[in-house]
Amino acid sequence: MNLFRYLLVSVVLFNFCLTIEGTVASSRDSIVYTQQESLQEIISYAREYRKDTTLPSQLEELRQKNILEQVFAHLKQYNTYNSLEEAVHGFLADELPLNAQYSVVNASIAGVGGKSHDPVFLVKDSTGLLCYVVKAFKNPKELSSKFLPEISALDFIEQLPMPGVASIKPIAFAIYSNQHEEWGLLLESAAKGQRTDQFVYQLGALAQGSKEREACLKVCQGVFQRIAESFAKLHARKSAQPSTITATNFTKYENYVSTILQSSFIIQELEKHISRDDFLKYVEKIKAETLHVPLFYSYLHGDAHLGNMFYDPNEDVFYFIDIGKLHQSVSITGEPLLDGTVDLVYIDENLRSRALGLLSEKEVEALLKSFYETYEKCSGQKLDQQVVLFHRTYKKLSRLISYSKYIDEKDPIKRSTDKAIFEDAVEYFAKVV
Repeated sequence: MNLFRYLLVSVVLFNFCLTIEGTVASSRDSIVYTQQESLQEIISYAREYRKDTTLPSQLEELRQKNILEQVFAHLKQYNTYNSLEEAVHGFLADELPLNAQYSVVNASIAGVGGKSHDPVFLVKDSTGLLCYVVKAFKNPKELSSKFLPEISALDFIEQLPMPGVASIKPIAFAIYSNQHEEWGLLLESAAKGQRTDQFVYQLGALAQGSKEREACLKVCQGVFQRIAESFAKLHARKSAQPSTITATNFTKYENYVSTILQSSFIIQELEKHISRDDFLKYVEKIKAETLHVPLFYSYLHGDAHLGNMFYDPNEDVFYFIDIGKLHQSVSITGEPLLDGTVDLVYIDENLRSRALGLLSEKEVEALLKSFYETYEKCSGQKLDQQVVLFHRTYKKLSRLISYSKYIDEKDPIKRSTDKAIFEDAVEYFAKVV
């Protein structure tokens, strides 16, 4: 009974606090903000939106929903337009300098939008130089949206002391809605240089054994050293107390294994090399050996593929982009909440996938050697290879599932690429089991 009364009082007090916050928010609504004040107001809400680890999950969800409701009272509405594209043009007309000459390109139509489900618009000046980016986040008032997390992460990166790592600047926020859908709009500065995967493609395009390719490999090694330095800085702060790999990771790992065991196609492909039982014993062994390995949490990019990093060799400046998932690794007090090893394995695996058919195994290993050696040197610590092995196995399991769908792919180029990645995952287990 005492426990019930405690919980009841806690909920009442929490709802009372929300009521007070709502009253404050209402009084805020009557204030006319300047553009800069409005920008800072949204950013302050984004900071509050970071996880409060002291609250039970249900109360934390209520707190975050309340913040979302308050945020949208401060966003300029673009509801008179017939389409998202028109709203983006109206948004830019209001936010960019008068008489600015620019063109707007939908990144997905241009073939450079990656796998993002949220539309991205590239804003170029009259010379074709990329100056700004507009991101549109669907259903921004839902907890699953990356709209406020992206703003939170942009602000957080700007506050971190990371020499040589430049931050993307948020410029303006807005909302567009019609009868069918709603979008949060974010206008931000553009990263300089080029995506780091482009350095890999440039290397792969050169003739094997040529002096040009040898020289380009050294350039790529330098790029991977800069990637490693930048992630060592991002991962520098550690949690005060050791923890273990999150329960969420282990649950997903188990779900991946279960899905694979139920797929006759995946099992059939694996059994060309290893038995089903041996595969199952191996993945269960990796999990069991990692369950209680102590580790210190750090901040985490969360989507660390090579297309989500820019490097400008002329200014020697590095950029993290598409960093909405980083928000999940930062508590409201700034404490790190996740395992940075995930980023490193993601970079490793992403390079291996992009290098298929382009780079030799020797070239891939040379790039990864530069990457890991530099990371350990800059971070001042050796990676726990058991943790690395768990995350690598986790990633390979995920790829067995995702890329087994190549058999239904109609696009011959994508089908060929996906098949190669799937077969690479199969071959991995054939080697290690």
